[in-house]
Amino acid sequence: MKLLLFNTLYTPNFLGGAERSVQLLAEGLVDAGHDVVVCCTSDRDYVDTINGVCVIYMKVPNLYWAYDSSTQASWKKPFWHFIDAKNYIAKAKIDRVIKKVDPDVVHTNNLAGFSPIVWELAKSNGVKVVHTLRDYYLTCPKATRYHNGQICEELCLKCKMFSYPKKQLSNEYVDVVVGISQFILDDHLRQGYFKTCEIREVIGNSVKIPSGKVSPCFEKEEGLKYIGFIGRIEEPKGIEDLLSAFVKLDDDSLRLIIAGKGEDRYMSYLKSKYVDSRVRYLGVVNSDEFYTGLDLLVVPSKWNEPFGRVVTEALGWNCPVLVHEVGGLTEFVSMFPSNVMGYNKSDFMNLEEVLAMLEDTQADIDKRLFSSDNLIDSYLTLF
Repeated sequence: MKLLLFNTLYTPNFLGGAERSVQLLAEGLVDAGHDVVVCCTSDRDYVDTINGVCVIYMKVPNLYWAYDSSTQASWKKPFWHFIDAKNYIAKAKIDRVIKKVDPDVVHTNNLAGFSPIVWELAKSNGVKVVHTLRDYYLTCPKATRYHNGQICEELCLKCKMFSYPKKQLSNEYVDVVVGISQFILDDHLRQGYFKTCEIREVIGNSVKIPSGKVSPCFEKEEGLKYIGFIGRIEEPKGIEDLLSAFVKLDDDSLRLIIAGKGEDRYMSYLKSKYVDSRVRYLGVVNSDEFYTGLDLLVVPSKWNEPFGRVVTEALGWNCPVLVHEVGGLTEFVSMFPSNVMGYNKSDFMNLEEVLAMLEDTQADIDKRLFSSDNLIDSYLTLF
């Protein structure tokens, strides 16, 4: 089978879990014997082959590259999103790729930059369209549905305006819709998207199953307990809630290890406000080397996480997890009650108690649930 995957970014350009998930999917499909081409946005046009996957890097016509959005002047962004609602000026370029690849299936993921016009072009070429929901791009220009420290349960006027063309396209040209969690699928259906899709499925993200032992990326001392956070260090990720709770703990046996990067100003703010010798910032690290050294991973996200890839990665290393029960994170609590514990914002649990409870209840997890093979089989039934 010949498959054409679209995603905003692809290695070596990464923003988060979506890029890792799409890469694992593409490479898994190649390993399963299929012909896979990935098309992603870039600051220039070129083609490369990475681990057997042909990757088309496309400079999509717009005011700037989506990957550089954080560095752009604020006045440009509304115009960028207006174009991106249905990017007519990229139409010919995208159409040439679809015609040249001539796939059996077009599988779209994050579409910022391309816009959902990809669906219309695929159908005009007689190609089946499968879309995977990995964020809130179709309903919100920021793709987060989070504003001024609050979750946006409903769409504001601005989001409705920018998302209207996307909703129309979703109801005309998509054959199959997949949510990486039940939450994100239900949310889009509730907002009136994908009305004509007869096939609506939930397929989580896969992770690489650990094999062998790995040494921690930080020094450990005997008798101490290590609590960790990994990911983008920004306000919606809830890092400040975690720091605030941790510095109040009167326990010298606990350490908080923070991995990831954030804007310099925000990092300086956190380090100056939450001064504690028990807190360490590692920057960007190898995630496997991070999880293997932890006694507990905390995922304190304040926005409705579509999935929570770090949870499955940690569970793969038998590391218990504490999550804020929002979005797709709530589903892990019911799926793995012995290994994942949830809390509500108004009741941030005592981390010492959480460690004790999870140590007593840890159960072995069938890691095949997260395997690439399992994911590939699920997608192939839809393709």
